[in-house]
Amino acid sequence: MKKLLLIFSILCICTVGSNAQLKYRSNGKLTMGNVEPVGYYTTHLFGWGHYYSWVGNGYDTFMKICLGVASPRISGTGDQIVFYNSETSQYNSIQVKSVYNYSDARAKTNIVPLRNAIDKVLSLNPVTYNWKDPGMSVRKSAAGGELGEVGFLAQEVELVLPEAVTEDEEGNKLINYSAIIPLLTESMKELTGQIEALNKEVDDLRAAKSTSGIESEMIKDANKPILYQNTPNPFGTETTIKYYIPKGRQSASICVFNLQGSMLLKKPITTGVGEGQITLSASDLKSGIYLYTLLIDNKEVDTKRMLITTN
Repeated sequence: MKKLLLIFSILCICTVGSNAQLKYRSNGKLTMGNVEPVGYYTTHLFGWGHYYSWVGNGYDTFMKICLGVASPRISGTGDQIVFYNSETSQYNSIQVKSVYNYSDARAKTNIVPLRNAIDKVLSLNPVTYNWKDPGMSVRKSAAGGELGEVGFLAQEVELVLPEAVTEDEEGNKLINYSAIIPLLTESMKELTGQIEALNKEVDDLRAAKSTSGIESEMIKDANKPILYQNTPNPFGTETTIKYYIPKGRQSASICVFNLQGSMLLKKPITTGVGEGQITLSASDLKSGIYLYTLLIDNKEVDTKRMLITTN
């Protein structure tokens, strides 16, 4: 019986070989189709495309490799190709020269300019972290230790920019970091516009002062408090805020708020009435736009904007 099986196997191999479809050579190289081995590769498959399928676990899946085009194409059952090691249950990293996202305007509709990007960017929370599973870390220090990662938490990003977050079939949250780039671009444009508006406001105030000849003493005589624009503005290290407190006031302070209205700093004024100033350090706050208000006897007198460019 064993001899019959051996003879049958030899006949099959000879038949396939004679049709020049499947060849296995003595040097360990295998070819499929009317082709010869290439370079140091051990297998060479010829054909317009190759199709791999699986039926089991309650679902059917497939993966296609199409070679009959200038740039070979890979596709699968869903709209994603996942680099994932099923044996170790770990996502894999990929290394490429460039990544291009399909973004042809001819394929898009309902195109609307992005607005209020600064508020969304300020709501994002960049973090450093380590993976719980050591096998997920591929970056090592010179000493061999695990290096930390930098990024966002998908659940937090989903609250601010749900368009950038998706979920796989196992419930894992994933972030499309490329989707955050337009948000950053628009926020820089908005920030530039606000800086230009602030600079124009400062220039207009300087021009008005130089042409009108009105001095602050005239305003002081009217017994009105004054909050001056901070200088320099924008600033990267520290800035000075000047003020004037009239007589007859009981308490005064300068408070700093973010654009959402949350108070971040409160500087009591203890120098009494008259002119004075306080100094704010950029190290106390993050880069961004802030509001500062002069409070006298717990009443808001005036509010101005300031911009911190670096920490």
